[in-house]
Amino acid sequence: TQKFTHEIPDLSATILDWMNGCRSTGFLCDITIIIDGKQFRAHKTILAACCDFFNTMFHNEVQQ
Repeated sequence: TQKFTHEIPDLSATILDWMNGCRSTGFLCDITIIIDGKQFRAHKTILAACCDFFNTMFHNEVQQ
């Protein structure tokens, strides 16, 4: 059995940059937040991970 290892320097920054690119183009965004008439596309996973309010709200959506 062969083992393959691939390392990505500064993986967290790479992932965040990629996700921000997705958000800015709307790719894979699964929620739109509207504040004062302005729309913001976002990723539910990021909102839930960073904010207890959204985490609770999304968990309640799944349970209903």
